[in-house]
Amino acid sequence: MREFGAQMQRKAAELGLPLIPPSMDSETKGLKLLQGVNYASAGSGILNSTGLFFLIQLLVWTVSSQLQVLYEFGARKVVVTGLSPLGCCPSQIAKYNLTGECIGFLNDVSKQYNAALMTMLLEKREKLKDFHLVYRNLYDILTEPIASPAMYGFNFSNTACCGVGRLNGKFICTAFFLPCDDPPLHIFFDYYHPTDTMNYLNFRKVYFEGPPYNIPCSAQSLVHVPI
Repeated sequence: MREFGAQMQRKAAELGLPLIPPSMDSETKGLKLLQGVNYASAGSGILNSTGLFFLIQLLVWTVSSQLQVLYEFGARKVVVTGLSPLGCCPSQIAKYNLTGECIGFLNDVSKQYNAALMTMLLEKREKLKDFHLVYRNLYDILTEPIASPAMYGFNFSNTACCGVGRLNGKFICTAFFLPCDDPPLHIFFDYYHPTDTMNYLNFRKVYFEGPPYNIPCSAQSLVHVPI
């Protein structure tokens, strides 16, 4: 694989094309990702972990670029939402786990993305002192009621109110499916989306509460930050 990668780099040089940066190089980020990444360089390979790292870096860089555009247009207060626990959606549990528990490796993806996102937001806040950025910790907001549904008034943490198949997680709810009679008791309405009850809980935590649900402050506090 490394020999093939070296051959391709030599061919690119002969054709006057730019060299593709190695995927594991710490400088391979930002705009460099858009011109391609060399997964055949020494110490790397087209592995799940490598591809995941690339994808997370690309997504975070995209968010950073979009925030920069908003800043240049005059935005000074922005709430940025992290990923929810992807492995706890009925669709993923129905697909990967017969015990009904959340899928660990999918939740790890959410955690890795969220960590990279928080790091980027911290760096941007330090660079742009008048740019007030709040990280919305959707991961914890959802995992807490999923882990202890009764504490939040729910009876069903992994079964969707509307759908088809195991846990109603095989297909999205459509006009052909009848929803359950008790949606307020469900965390999820369909195979991915929360119910109105869960969304209202989400709203209250986002607007009124600070860390760890919102970092560094609640949306309510953000509203009153002078600019």
